[in-house]
Amino acid sequence: MSSSEVAEGAATGALRYSTLRHRPIQTTTAAVYVTTPRASLGRGAQAAPITENTLHPIQNYAALHAQRIKRQQHWTVTVGISMLGMCLLLWLAQSLWHWGTITYDDLTYGRPRTMQTDAYVGHESSSHSTPSHFIALNQHGRIEIIELPGGDASHAHIILGPQIWGPDADLVPITLSFVPSATGQGRQQDMIISFQGSRIRLRNEKGTFVLPSTSN
Repeated sequence: MSSSEVAEGAATGALRYSTLRHRPIQTTTAAVYVTTPRASLGRGAQAAPITENTLHPIQNYAALHAQRIKRQQHWTVTVGISMLGMCLLLWLAQSLWHWGTITYDDLTYGRPRTMQTDAYVGHESSSHSTPSHFIALNQHGRIEIIELPGGDASHAHIILGPQIWGPDADLVPITLSFVPSATGQGRQQDMIISFQGSRIRLRNEKGTFVLPSTSN
């Protein structure tokens, strides 16, 4: 550019870019220091509590829920749960025992509960006849015994025993046994009725068996 153009540009206040000298752009670089916290806590320092920003949302909820339960749990809760579990186990054991007993009696005595046996009791038609046959029944809680005298079943008769009371009275099994009669006459024997741990002795009198309260 000529001197006349420079003077003209200065007079008009406008200079071309080509007339400006090149000046490098200066940049300032600031040092950045990064402070890394120590991995271990100092003596006496406490760990920061769990907050919503420290864990994943699912882990955060589980951790906070566990802390809340731990704070609210009391020793009486543990004792109560233990006692409830023991009561449940006891009830279950009793139910299994009752079921097993009923099942065994069903297989052994059937329904209604029935028991049969033979014995010489002095009611036979002759000394050479077969023994008398006895059938013990639990008819809705009432003990009934059918006697078929040996050698003469046409003279069969029914002996009414005591009444059984209580729950499941009709499921109580009946057993019969015989012991020598108190009179000691010939083959006479008294009858023993056993049920629920009880034993009732029927006297052998006048060709039949009678309860002690009804004998004369």
